[in-house]
Amino acid sequence: MEYISHDSELMNQHVAAVAVPNSSHFIAVSDEHGRAMIFSLGTDKKFYVLKQNEADQREVTDVGKLLRLDLDYTASAFAVSQDVTTADIYVVFAVDKEDSDGESQLIVLRGFRSKEYDLSKLSTDLRVLQIPQQSSDSTPRKISDIYMNNSVKNHVYPLTLIAFQPLDKINQQTDLARVNIADSLDGWTLALDLNLPENAFTMIALQPVNIPFGSNNSLSGFAALYVIQGVKELIFMSIDKVAGQYYRNSLTCPPGRLCAQALSTFTNKDGFTDLLVGGQGLYHFQASQLPRKDSMYNEISQSGVFQSIREIYVAQVSTTLSVWAADNDDGVGYLLADVELENVQSPVQVIPDSQGGNFTPFISPIGGKQEFIVSDIHGVLSLLEQDTVLGLWKTVPLFTPALEKTVEFRAYMTQITISDINKLPMVDSEVILKCSGSVSIIANGRSVAADPSGTPVRTDQSGLLTLIIPTEDIHSYTFSVQSPGGKGQVFMVDPTEKVNQELSKIQTGKDLENATLQDGSKLLGDGLSPQTIDRAAQAIAAMQSVNKKIKTKGSPEKGFASTYRVTKTHSYKATKTRDAWHWFESTATKIESWAINTIEEGAELVVQLAEKTYRWVLNGLTEIGKALSWLFDKILQIADKVIEWIGFVFDWKDIQVTHRSIVHLVNSALDTGAEYLGTLEPKVEDFFDDLATTIKAAADDGRPSEVDESTADSNSPDTSTTSPAQLAKVNWVQYQLTHGGASSASVIHDSPDGDSDDVFKVFWDDVVVPFFETLEETAKELGKTVFELFDSNHSLSVKDAMSKMGTEILLGFIDGVKKLAIGFLKLGKAVISNFQKFINCKVDIPIFSALYKEFISGGDDLTFLDGFSMILAIPVTIIIKMATGKAPVDLTGFDYGGLVKGDTTADDAQLLGFNQVCNVTGLIASLLAGVLDAVSLVTSFGNVSRISNESGRSLSLDQPHQSSIEMDSVLKRFRAVSSIKEIGKDHWKDVLAVVACIIGIPTKSGLPANVLRWVSWTLVCVNRAVAAAIRQVEKASALLVEKALAVLQAVLGTINYIIVVTIKATEFETSEFPGKNNAQTLLDIVAGTFSLVDTASSSVAHIAEGKFSHCEGRGRE
Repeated sequence: MEYISHDSELMNQHVAAVAVPNSSHFIAVSDEHGRAMIFSLGTDKKFYVLKQNEADQREVTDVGKLLRLDLDYTASAFAVSQDVTTADIYVVFAVDKEDSDGESQLIVLRGFRSKEYDLSKLSTDLRVLQIPQQSSDSTPRKISDIYMNNSVKNHVYPLTLIAFQPLDKINQQTDLARVNIADSLDGWTLALDLNLPENAFTMIALQPVNIPFGSNNSLSGFAALYVIQGVKELIFMSIDKVAGQYYRNSLTCPPGRLCAQALSTFTNKDGFTDLLVGGQGLYHFQASQLPRKDSMYNEISQSGVFQSIREIYVAQVSTTLSVWAADNDDGVGYLLADVELENVQSPVQVIPDSQGGNFTPFISPIGGKQEFIVSDIHGVLSLLEQDTVLGLWKTVPLFTPALEKTVEFRAYMTQITISDINKLPMVDSEVILKCSGSVSIIANGRSVAADPSGTPVRTDQSGLLTLIIPTEDIHSYTFSVQSPGGKGQVFMVDPTEKVNQELSKIQTGKDLENATLQDGSKLLGDGLSPQTIDRAAQAIAAMQSVNKKIKTKGSPEKGFASTYRVTKTHSYKATKTRDAWHWFESTATKIESWAINTIEEGAELVVQLAEKTYRWVLNGLTEIGKALSWLFDKILQIADKVIEWIGFVFDWKDIQVTHRSIVHLVNSALDTGAEYLGTLEPKVEDFFDDLATTIKAAADDGRPSEVDESTADSNSPDTSTTSPAQLAKVNWVQYQLTHGGASSASVIHDSPDGDSDDVFKVFWDDVVVPFFETLEETAKELGKTVFELFDSNHSLSVKDAMSKMGTEILLGFIDGVKKLAIGFLKLGKAVISNFQKFINCKVDIPIFSALYKEFISGGDDLTFLDGFSMILAIPVTIIIKMATGKAPVDLTGFDYGGLVKGDTTADDAQLLGFNQVCNVTGLIASLLAGVLDAVSLVTSFGNVSRISNESGRSLSLDQPHQSSIEMDSVLKRFRAVSSIKEIGKDHWKDVLAVVACIIGIPTKSGLPANVLRWVSWTLVCVNRAVAAAIRQVEKASALLVEKALAVLQAVLGTINYIIVVTIKATEFETSEFPGKNNAQTLLDIVAGTFSLVDTASSSVAHIAEGKFSHCEGRGRE
C-alpha cells in the first residue's frame, strides 16, 4: 500500500433492513465472539433471538421456528441465564398450550454454547436440546413469569422458578413452582412445594439464589422482598428441606424512606450467589450471609441514580460487575466494581431523568465493552454502546436485514481508495484499520468493531474500502489504514474533514445569519438573539481553530494518538467524566449559562445546569465534534438541519427527471432497433465488405509518428484522482450494489416466458459454434501475445500493438463477425421481444425498491427497467449538477429514433444535454459493469466508444476511463465478483448493452472520420446484440456461454481498436474542427490501448479453460 485517497459525506444512510421486533422483555448474553446476543419476547408474542451472523449482520430469528413449533404459537414468558465460568446458556420459556383454557406449555433446553448452535440460522434445530417433561400432567395454569439464577455450582441446571401470577399477586403456595430437573438431564417435573412467606400481602421482588451451606454443600432457595402489614421484609427461603424443614432466615432490610424496592444477584468468586438490594442506596449481602440470622448488608453507593433505586440489573464478566439502576425519576445509570465490591467506581448517569424505559445491560467478555439495550413505551429497542477508549456512549442502529424495507440513520460515508506502488487499485487486499476510539462501524458491508489496536479489513474488487460510521450528530472518530504487520506508511482519514471545511467559513454572527440550506432557505429559525448568534459563531470559530491545531500537531502517529488519549475532566461543583456525556447532551434541564473557551489542552465547555456547573475538557477531534453538536442542538436548535446545511442530501426531484429520461431513451432505442432489424439484411454483406477494405487499409497505411508512439504505461497521465467517480456520494450506488445487497439479494417476480427456444438453438448450433470453433485459438493467441507484450515492459505502443494484428487475422475476424450478424438478424426481433417483456417485470432490489416507491413512483412497484434506470440516474444527476450547477436536461421528449435516422429535430441545447447525460451515464455504467460482472470492451463506454466529446465542450466528466490491469489483478477481479448473484439470464448486462448503444451514437456530423464513427457505433450494437442472444441460449452450459462471450470480446475489441486508432489518427492530421485537442486525442489513444490490454487479459482468462470444441455439457448450469 503506497497511496490512498479518501472522501467523506455526512448523509442519511439507507440499509436494506427493518427494525428489530418491538419487545416487552429482553435479556442479553454473550455469543462465541463476545458480542451481545439478545433474547426477547416480542410485542407480537413471539420468542426471538437477535444474533450477528457469519457476515456480521444482526439476524432476528424466531426461536419457535428453531424448535419447529407451530407458526401460530404464542409465547408468554421466558428466562435466559449464562454461566459466568463456562459461558453455557440456559433457556426456559412458556407458550400457550393449544386447545386449552389458559394453560401453558413449558419448554426447557439443556445448557449449550453459542458456537455449537448458530441461532442466526433457521436450519439450526434446537429440538435436540429440549428436555422432556417426565410427568404427563399439564401445567395447571397459565405461566406469568419465569425466574432463573446464574449459578450452577453443585447443580446440573440453574434454579428456575415459575410464577402463575404477576409478582404483586403472588400470595399462596400454588402461585409459585420450581422446575425440578433430573441429574441426568433426561427429564424434568414441576414441583408445587415451595414455602412462601406467611401473610405476605404484596411481593415486590424475587430472586433465585444458590448459596454455600455446610462444609462442601450448597443450598438453593430464593430471596424475597415483600410487604407484610405495611412493613417491608427481606427474607431468604430454601427450596430444599434442611433436617426435614424448609430453611428460612430474615435479613436486615435497608433503612430509609424508600427502604428496599429491587433485588438482583451476581456470581461471586466462589461460584455462589451474592444478593444486591436497591432502595435508598445500593446494598450488598454476601452469599454466606443469606442463611445467617439478622445478617447486615454492606452499603455500596448512595449517589446519583443509586439514591432512589426502582430497578436494578447486573452485567457480569468473570470478576467484573456493571451494576445498572433506574431511579424513581426514570433516569438510568451504572457503576463498575469487582465481585468483592471493594473497588467501586463512582456512579455515572447515562439516561437523563424521565427518559428511561425497560432495559438490560451487557458487558463483553472480550475487551470489556459495555452495551445498554433499552425499549421505549412502545417496545421499540435501541442500543447504546460505550467506547472503551474515550468512555463516550453512542447510539448504534439496531436492525436486521430485509428485502423490501429500508432503515435510515445518520452516518458518515467514507470511501478510501487504496493503491499500490504503480498506482493500481489494491483489489481484494487486506489492510489494517485503526480507530481513535472503540466503535461499531460497517466496512464494505460487514459490521466491524474498530479500535486503536487495529482490525484487519479487505478492499473490494475496485480497491475501495468504504466505511459507514453511524453518528447521532456531526462528530466522528478518526481512522488510519496501514499494511498488515505494521509495515509502511500510516495513512490518516478524518471523516469530518469536509464538514469542518464548511464550518470554518463561520467566523461571525453574520455568517451564521446568512447561512442557508441546500434548498435556499435560512438555516437559523426565529427567536435567537443577536448576542446568542454572535457567541455561537465565536465558539464555532474557536473550536475550528483548536481542531486544526490538533490535526497539525506533531507527526501523523502522534496526532492520531492525541485524539484518543484519556485526560481528566473537571467540574466546579460536580464531577463529570466523558462517559456521562450522553446524559449531558440528552438532558432537558434548563441551561442557565454556557461558554466555550480555548485553553492550553485545547478547548473547554463550561455549562451551568440548574444549580450545578460542569466543565468539559475538549482535547480531541471527537470531543470537538461532540461540543459543536451540543451547540447546534441546545443553543442554535438546528440539530435536525445539519445534514441539509453541511452534509449531503439526495435531490429526488431531479433524480426522478433523470430516471424518466433514461427509461425513455432505453425504450426508444429498443423500438428503433426493432424497426430497423427488418431493413438490415440486404445491407450486411456490403457493410462488412467495406469494413474489410477499411481495416486492410488501416493495417497497411502509415500513421503519424505521434500516434504510433503513443504508449500506454505507468507514466501515462492519470485523471482518476480528480474524477467525480472517486467521490463518496457518486459511489453510493456502487456501494449498495456491491455491499448493500442490491446485487446479491435482488428477486424478480413472475418472469415471463420468452419466445420459443428453438430459434436460439438453431442460432447456437448453426452460427455460434462454427464461429467460435474457428476463431477461439486465434483469438486466444492474439490476446496472449498482446498481454505478454504489455506485461514484459508494463507498456505498449500503438505501433507494437498494430504489428501483432496481421491482415489475414483481421479479415478472418471480420468474416466471422459478418456471419454472426447475418445469423442474428434471423432472431433479432425475438431477442428484443424477450427483453422488452422482461424489463417490465416487477423486481425487488434491496434499498432501491423502497426508495423508488417513496421518492420516484409515488408507490408503484419497481420494474427491472425502472430499477436499473434509477441506479444510473442517482450518480448521473449528482455528477452533472456538480459540473454544471444545473440539473440534467429532461430528455423524455428527445427523438432518439430521429437521431439514428439522421433527421433529428433536436436543437443544439437538447443535443448538448443529451451528450452530457450520455457522457456521464457512460462513466457510471462502466463502473457498474465491473460490479455486475458485465463484459467491458474497448467499444463499450466513455470516450473510447464515443470517440470524442462531441458536444464541443471540454467537461471534466468526459475524461477517458483508464485501466492497466495485470493478469493476476484481472483474475482477482473475476473471483471477487463471482459471488454476485446474476438474475434473469444476465439481463443486467443486457440493460448495460442498450445503454452502451444509446451513449455511443455519433451526434456531430462535422467531426473527422464521421463514417468510421458510425461504423464503430454499429459494431458496439452488433457486439451487444449478439451477446444478448448468446445469453438466451438455454441449451448451452454456463462455461460455454462465458467462453463464447470472451471470444466475441476479443474479436470485436481487436477490430474496433483499429477503427479507434484510425479515427484518432485522422483527428490528429485534421488541421481544424470543433473541439480539436491533439493532447486529448493522444490520451484517447492511450486509453484505448489500456482497454485493449484489459480486453486481451480478460479474454485469455476465460478462453484458456480448454478448447471450446472440447468443452463438455449441453445443459445450462
